[in-house]
Amino acid sequence: MTLAMNRHWKYLPLSSSRRTLQRRFAQRCFVYFVLLCFASASWAQSNATDAAMDGYVTDSTGSAIPQAQIVVRNLSTSITAESTSDASGYYRFPILKIGQYQLTVKAPGFSDLTQTGIMLNVGSQVRIDAKLQLGSISTVMQVTADSSVVETSTPAVGATIDSTALRVLPVTSRNIYNFTLFSPGAKGNPQSTFSSPVFAFNGITSSQWQLDGLDNTQRNGATPIRLVITTPEVLEQTQVLANGYSAEFGRTAGGILNAVTRSGGNEFHGSGFVMIRPNATRATNALVTTGKPSSKWTDYDGNIGGPIIKNRLFFFANLEYNSLNNPVAVTITPANAAALGLPASEIVGGSSSQRYPTPSVRVDYKINERNNAFLRWTSFSNEQPNNVAGGLTPANTATFFHDRQQGGEAQLTTVLSSSLLNEFRFGVTQRDSLTTPMQTASPNDVIINISGVALIGNSPTQGSHTIERNIQGIDNITKTIRNHTMKFGVDYENTNIALRSSLTRTYTFSNLANYLATVNGGANSYQQATFQVGNPNVDNVFNFFNAFAQDEWRVTPNLTVNYGVRYQLIVWPQLDPSAPYAGSQTINTSKLDIAPRLQVSYSLSPTTVLRAASGLYFDTPNLGVFDNVSLVNGHRILGYTYTPTTAGAPVFPNIPTASQLLVSSASNIAAYDTNYRDMYSIQSNVQVEHAFTTNFSANAQYSFLSVRRGPYSHDINLGTPVCTLADGRLAYTQKACGLGTSTTLTRPNTQFGQINLISSNANVNYNSLDLTLKKRFSHGVQFQATYSWSKALGTVDQANTSLPIYTNPIEDPTNLAREYGPMSSDIRNNFVLQGLYSPTTKLAPLRWTNNLTISSMTYLHSGLPINVYAGSDLNGDGQLNDRPLFTGRNSQRGSNFYQEDTRVSYDIPFRDRYHLNLWTEAENLLNHPNLNCDASSGCTGAVVNNITSAQYLMPTSVRNPRGLQFGSKISF
Repeated sequence: MTLAMNRHWKYLPLSSSRRTLQRRFAQRCFVYFVLLCFASASWAQSNATDAAMDGYVTDSTGSAIPQAQIVVRNLSTSITAESTSDASGYYRFPILKIGQYQLTVKAPGFSDLTQTGIMLNVGSQVRIDAKLQLGSISTVMQVTADSSVVETSTPAVGATIDSTALRVLPVTSRNIYNFTLFSPGAKGNPQSTFSSPVFAFNGITSSQWQLDGLDNTQRNGATPIRLVITTPEVLEQTQVLANGYSAEFGRTAGGILNAVTRSGGNEFHGSGFVMIRPNATRATNALVTTGKPSSKWTDYDGNIGGPIIKNRLFFFANLEYNSLNNPVAVTITPANAAALGLPASEIVGGSSSQRYPTPSVRVDYKINERNNAFLRWTSFSNEQPNNVAGGLTPANTATFFHDRQQGGEAQLTTVLSSSLLNEFRFGVTQRDSLTTPMQTASPNDVIINISGVALIGNSPTQGSHTIERNIQGIDNITKTIRNHTMKFGVDYENTNIALRSSLTRTYTFSNLANYLATVNGGANSYQQATFQVGNPNVDNVFNFFNAFAQDEWRVTPNLTVNYGVRYQLIVWPQLDPSAPYAGSQTINTSKLDIAPRLQVSYSLSPTTVLRAASGLYFDTPNLGVFDNVSLVNGHRILGYTYTPTTAGAPVFPNIPTASQLLVSSASNIAAYDTNYRDMYSIQSNVQVEHAFTTNFSANAQYSFLSVRRGPYSHDINLGTPVCTLADGRLAYTQKACGLGTSTTLTRPNTQFGQINLISSNANVNYNSLDLTLKKRFSHGVQFQATYSWSKALGTVDQANTSLPIYTNPIEDPTNLAREYGPMSSDIRNNFVLQGLYSPTTKLAPLRWTNNLTISSMTYLHSGLPINVYAGSDLNGDGQLNDRPLFTGRNSQRGSNFYQEDTRVSYDIPFRDRYHLNLWTEAENLLNHPNLNCDASSGCTGAVVNNITSAQYLMPTSVRNPRGLQFGSKISF
């Protein structure tokens, strides 16, 4: 596995040699296993890949039947588990593989009871009560019924997408994480490619991504995303936990995305399909007037699963190859393009070509009656030219993105006794990404940012290379004592980020006229110029230790209480001790991240349940911020910011030499506050759910989240203010105060320019009301619809500070409270619907429709916020982030978002067990013109937000127009 993971090193080596990294990898694996051997028993996340079942065994009068024998059998693998009811008639199976089950209950003097049709979903706790009748032991009562649609023991806010929906709903992009948006508490826009959709849980983008119970989170970026990509055919189910989950889950102040892969069974099953998206079916977006770019997409998939040894050893393997030439809409106006000398081909747009081979293999093994195991390997790769083209970026400014992702996992589940279960998981995941310029690199390359007009030149990300590798293991134990299920846990993760950053060389102009005047020989009219020199390589290792204890106490048959506590510790790597500023040499370690949790479920009746939950949730910070502080510390990378009047300022488009930079101005640096602490949230929710039928329910819930100790960046090296602006902001230069033309800052610490301090005093407050209707598949219909009203307000846009950290500090460095306003993820009204319909008519003329399935996914919400930019540095602090006077953060709103995705398929059975399925899918069926907004930045990056620009609020980035694709599949 190690050799395979290191194949991509051939592209561009980092400072460490391949042999050194492989040796370090082997050493960490050894240390890790030693730590696990001496770890205490734990139940870290046992329901991250499994389900649970419990219930009461009673007679016809409702009296408890103790010592009843209960057996459950997985209908796919025939693997069984046994339990015995206690004195109150209670039984419990704390860990069962997800899938369909048969339940058999036997007791002396009573007829045997067999119930089939029970479906267990990931993370669910299904209650199946058994009422036995007096009679002969040879008499068997057959019942075919699932559990109630209402779960009485799961107070967490969230949703589960089962295998039927995964393969029938119109996932036109093949991106399974779009399903996250159907969970209450999760808001954002779906993604049209394999790239991770950016969404917010309860107003913040903090999240934990899991695959088969192990961490699958990439943390070296502005927002957490998945580390290894999987496709719908590989997955059995997906689960979202948005608020109020128990102590066994953690490492995020927001929500959790949990995906579980498919396994084989006792029967051979498989499929193969092909999908195409003809360019002729592609519409145009009404927001774009520069032409229709070409699009071409073909997707192939084949999989097979079945027994290697019947009832014992099973496999499932899948390979998907996705070839996409995606249209790129460039929104530079023809007039601006002509003034810039851009050819027409650069603004009509082109295609962002991507190639996605995605193999996956899983093997499940019943070793003996006490031990079950599985092994899983997943891979993904991508070669993508024109990676960042679109909007105000023409194709010749784009990059070529090379991406390699791999992950492997092993799990062993052991029955230690009738009341004691143990799980052990170990896995390695890695992402290796390299960015190179589409143009031939030149020593004189610069990026030219003309505000609201265009971003031209050669890419500033040329040559960046990141390898992020996670090694993790969890050892879990579950102990059942009467009506208590106790769980205790530890897990450990080692994350290594080897990074070669690119060096910034950017000229920024406030408008097109100033740029044209400058290039035509006039005076330097750029607004700001930023440059970096130095060593861009860094290699950091982070260690995470987690522990918790919890007890699920079924107080009465109607009342369940889950209480627990979680502890998290981050052991940071050593910052550069030779950095000239103390805050760049060390980071404070939070050693008291203790998070209590409480959940209560009370059944008001067999069809109505009241649930509530509350607790603390500590976050895992953005590790990219730490890497940035490691680099931009006044020693490793030196960063400089100029205005045309700064002493030694370069003449456009010249690039100062390293020696010129060192003598002309002081370097900008990044540092941590000595009082820095890990961010945490307070999460609470109250829910009431009522089942109208076994398969149809309604749920109303109120959710609350409050973030404390959120990170943010502010310049602490500004000196004495010169004046106060009309709205109360302090200003620091004569020009800003109207007292002259000087833009010189008198900095207290003349050794540095900006000292961008990472502090942790930001906060967020989120309140929402969610109303959900849910119908399980029956009578040909399945759907889930959620309407949400919510408000997300706070002082920092995101849970994780943006990168690079010196480009997005708060507007007023002395007054964090001025930032309080709508979060960029603030969606006030949100409606989502996913469902399918398969006719089940008995009328002879219409029986052909019984093979027809119509499915749909609807995303509808009010606009995301826009942060308005004043067009100049009003307060003279050297940061181009000022809003107009008396204007709050995110004061404008983008247009409403509406996307309707639809699929129509027809199934043709032949030769007993074979099926031919034909379908057509539509993305954005009604061709609604949508801005390309997301929960990370709102609609700020999708329109011209410079209020002084003639193109103010003009769209700069738009989403895909309507597109149709067609597919056919053979399955058996």
